[in-house]
Amino acid sequence: MHKKRPSPGRCVHCLKDYELLTWDHVLPESWYPEGADEFVKWQIPACEPCTKRLGEIEENLLVRLGLCLDPKELTSLGIPDKVLRSLNPAFGKNERDRRYRKGKREKIIKEVIVLKELPQQGIFPNFGPFPDIEYKEYPTVMLDPEDVSKFAEKITRGIAYIADKSFIENSYKIELFIIDEQKATELKNMIDSNSTLFDRKPGLLVKRLLVENDKVGGIYFIEIWGRFRMYVTVSPKDWEKRVFSG
Repeated sequence: MHKKRPSPGRCVHCLKDYELLTWDHVLPESWYPEGADEFVKWQIPACEPCTKRLGEIEENLLVRLGLCLDPKELTSLGIPDKVLRSLNPAFGKNERDRRYRKGKREKIIKEVIVLKELPQQGIFPNFGPFPDIEYKEYPTVMLDPEDVSKFAEKITRGIAYIADKSFIENSYKIELFIIDEQKATELKNMIDSNSTLFDRKPGLLVKRLLVENDKVGGIYFIEIWGRFRMYVTVSPKDWEKRVFSG
């Protein structure tokens, strides 16, 4: 854990210079399962506006994803219970907190869609029905694609900084791809055989395959709880002229 604020400098997220920075967790503390040691929780320098903005996105995503996790799964142990408590006014610290939890619960309930049949597209990989449960209907939680994209970008920028204090400059484009790994065997094999591993399990695992002679450009495979998986590309303008390094 960092006890002192970072030195004045650049925010990893917005790249602006600040006299006053704070520490931001690459993977939010609330996303780690029970039993995760403090030493595994990477932190990076960020400005307070970015930390607040991204914190709201992280909270929105965690509530929705946490409702879809198996409470018995060790890689996400305690997270479903934590999410349910956050939506229960009875656990509020005061009247204001109780109203906030109640409002958040009502908002989530309004967003839930109950389907009689599963759609052919649009289900986030690894977040479909549990195989050992028989369903008569399918309660469905909706994710905001923009929130998922911003969250993936945050993790990617964090890993670039953790690796060697690199910033992903504005001359790069960061793109998120949601891929069913059963349909991406070739890509997965390429990443598995040539990438650098950044492992902070239980919780976060990232594999990074860089472009030759580039500190940040390449493919980032992000895995959270062994289940929430995303592929991110970081590409400069001359991406097509480069080749992947081994």
